[in-house]
Amino acid sequence: MTEYLFSTAIIVHLAALLQVTGYLLKDQIKLRLLLLAGNVLYAVYYITHPATPLWDAMIWSAVMVVSNTILIVVILRERRHGTLDTVEREIYNQLGAPLPGHFRRIMKAAQKVSTNTEITLVRHGETPQKLFFIYRGPCTINLPNGDVLDAETGFVGELSLILEQTANATVTLGPGGQYLEWNRAELRSLFQSAPAIRLSFEQLLTRDIARKLAENTLRTRVMEPALEAVT
Repeated sequence: MTEYLFSTAIIVHLAALLQVTGYLLKDQIKLRLLLLAGNVLYAVYYITHPATPLWDAMIWSAVMVVSNTILIVVILRERRHGTLDTVEREIYNQLGAPLPGHFRRIMKAAQKVSTNTEITLVRHGETPQKLFFIYRGPCTINLPNGDVLDAETGFVGELSLILEQTANATVTLGPGGQYLEWNRAELRSLFQSAPAIRLSFEQLLTRDIARKLAENTLRTRVMEPALEAVT
């Protein structure tokens, strides 16, 4: 038994143990590092344990090591913040982008715009050709029922993009406003080539929609007592 424990045969058990442990982890980096270590040990086992090295098995283990290493590098790059200027960091904090790498791709597809005059970004009943994110307001939202809402930041035109319909409000940005704009056709092209970016962007839109619904619900609850007092 002791001889077996100190033989090269034990390598295969260590390799399997590392990989099984990796499959129990949720963190992608830790999982892939353990799989990588297991594949390295398997390669060592295929060379040292049999009477004749199992070159075919060793070669495929090496291929898995290389492919896993590439994916680890990709994941690390997606998680790395990199160099963001002051404005980009402000936008990143407002958006709450899931991964810095995805944020950089999203920003690369956008154009930063500043305005010195009042402009209308979308009009009710029209189909916007662009998606906007206001990171410095103020902006005015004119609803079809006549209500007027004020906002400082947020997406504009996201429901039209998701539901493929016309805008449900008219949004006007005041002087000094700053925003990002994306061409809808270019966004679709990006989403088709990078599904992970699409999922990240949809998370941002969903989070922004949920925030707006929560704010509107709170605003309604605040206004109801005042309206009852007037009536």
